[in-house]
Amino acid sequence: MIVNILTFSKEIFNILFDNQIYRRAQKNNSLSINIFDLKESVKGRKKRLDDRPVGGGPGMVLLPSNLLELLERRERKELSLVISSSPTGLLLNSSLAKALSLFEEITFISGRFLGNDYRFTNRIVDLEVSIGNVVLSNGDLSLAVIVDSILRQVNGILNNSSSLEEESFGRGKTFLSHPYFSKEESLELGEIPSILKSGNHRILEDWKRKQSLFRTLIFRFDELKRNRSILLSKEEMKEIREFRDVLNSFLE
Repeated sequence: MIVNILTFSKEIFNILFDNQIYRRAQKNNSLSINIFDLKESVKGRKKRLDDRPVGGGPGMVLLPSNLLELLERRERKELSLVISSSPTGLLLNSSLAKALSLFEEITFISGRFLGNDYRFTNRIVDLEVSIGNVVLSNGDLSLAVIVDSILRQVNGILNNSSSLEEESFGRGKTFLSHPYFSKEESLELGEIPSILKSGNHRILEDWKRKQSLFRTLIFRFDELKRNRSILLSKEEMKEIREFRDVLNSFLE
């Protein structure tokens, strides 16, 4: 995948990509990264990056001419997207990140300050993405979250692709992962569940699956209930009922 990033905070993305995963991906040509510093694009020129919004009000709006100039320098791939971070965008989740990872090229644009001129968003941006109902002091932080969540889904990025399956929300279902324990014994913190030391693969996988299901039931109940027809198998529904019966007997 070709990744173009138009940002005010180049250092954030330098840090993001300065690790073994992304260095290896660039070396094996799974990933090509181009970072454009918007501040540098107007350096030494009598141009501004932002201005007050028409009609008044606090904050600044990004001027579209600088963004258009940077975009016109590159010839877009056929299967490409322009994505901007924005609170009005689609809410980021693993399913969306996986779908976006299939594109050949993505250009990411920072949604800093009040965001882009709406005319630019309406005509040039293909998709706006939000990380949720939270306000940050730097819009490039949310863009970095969006970029990282998409790129780690690209084939060839992770050395061990099974890592994606084991993580929370990594199975194509909105399930949390099961609990993890280190091998270090600690009397102060309690014992490691004996089932994890059993060596029985079938029992271990069953325990992990049930723990994942029950943790999601407890911590993501609303979402699980809302999407249970597509998220849960008959076996999982049966296990939830059994879990409910155990809870009811405990509370009686």
